[in-house]
Amino acid sequence: MAEQLALFAEAGQSEGLPKELLEYIPGFIDGATSNSLLDKFLNETPWRQTTQKIWEKEYLTPRLAAWYGDTTRISPILPWTTELQAIRERAEEVAGIIFNSTLLKM
Repeated sequence: MAEQLALFAEAGQSEGLPKELLEYIPGFIDGATSNSLLDKFLNETPWRQTTQKIWEKEYLTPRLAAWYGDTTRISPILPWTTELQAIRERAEEVAGIIFNSTLLKM
């Protein structure tokens, strides 16, 4: 049976976590800032519940979502907030790639 991969160290982060796909960086955002961002995103994000069509029947998706990004390249999408833009720039520095959007889910 294959190992269930764990992302966070508290859960016993997997040694085999594929770093070319995903890398957990403790402290990437400090605790106080992350708490502030979480509160802001929970309370100020225009959350939407979308539908998915499966076998000719429409179902509500189980999570609320909000899609942000480069509005000139992707439509329909919300423009980057100041906070998301700052996270984006920091992530691009670390990852060495450019992100054109992000999906927030709740």
